[in-house]
Amino acid sequence: MGKTATGDATAGGQISANGRGAFVRSSGDPLYINRLTDDGTLVVFDQATVTEGSISVSGTTVSYNGGHLSRWAQTTTAKDNSLLKGTVLSNLDAMNVYTDAEGNPVDNEQLNKVKVSDTEGDVNVAGVFVNWSHDDAHNVDEINMAMTGDMIIRIAQGVTVVRGDLLMSAGDGTAKPQGDDIVRSKTVAKVTSNHVTCTYADGSYCVPCVLMAC
Repeated sequence: MGKTATGDATAGGQISANGRGAFVRSSGDPLYINRLTDDGTLVVFDQATVTEGSISVSGTTVSYNGGHLSRWAQTTTAKDNSLLKGTVLSNLDAMNVYTDAEGNPVDNEQLNKVKVSDTEGDVNVAGVFVNWSHDDAHNVDEINMAMTGDMIIRIAQGVTVVRGDLLMSAGDGTAKPQGDDIVRSKTVAKVTSNHVTCTYADGSYCVPCVLMAC
C-alpha cells in the first residue's frame, strides 16, 4: 500500500501472506492509534490466543499492562543453558561487545555485561534471567534480563517468603527476604503473591514479584 517496491526500506504499508505487517515512513510516526469515544485498551498482545498483556489509555495516562522493563545483556563466559528463569543477576563493568560494518568489535555505550549474583545483599543487582537469545547480526548469545516491573523471581529451597517481603540477593542466584521494609540499593524485588509459579529440580521455586533492580 503506497509502496514503490516491496521491502522494509521503502516507505508505505505492507501486509504479507504469513501475517507480518510492516509500516514504513521516512519521517514522523509510522503507526497512529486513536480510540475516539472512551478510555480503554489500545493494543492487545496474545500468545497462542491467550492474552499476555496490553496497552491501554485512561485520560492522559497510558499503561503497559502485564509487562516489565528488560534489556539484552552478554556474559563474560560461554552460554550457560542451566540458568533458570528468575535467577538473580549482577552488573559487571565490562560492556556488551558488538561489531561494526567492517566486522570490528565495538563496546556498546550503555549496555553492560552481567553474571549470576554471587554476593549476599549484592548492591550491584541487575535484574533476573528470563531466557537466552541469539543476535544473528553479530553472532553472539545474549541474556534477556528483566529489570523493573511484573516478573517472577527464584527462591532457594527451604527459604520462606510472603506477600509484601522485600528481597535481596542470597548470593547463589536466588533471592531472600532482606530483613526490613526499607527499599535499599540491594533491594531486588517485592513479593506480590505467595503463589508458587514453578519449582525446579534443585528445590528452588519462583513467586510473582515487582522488580526494583533499576
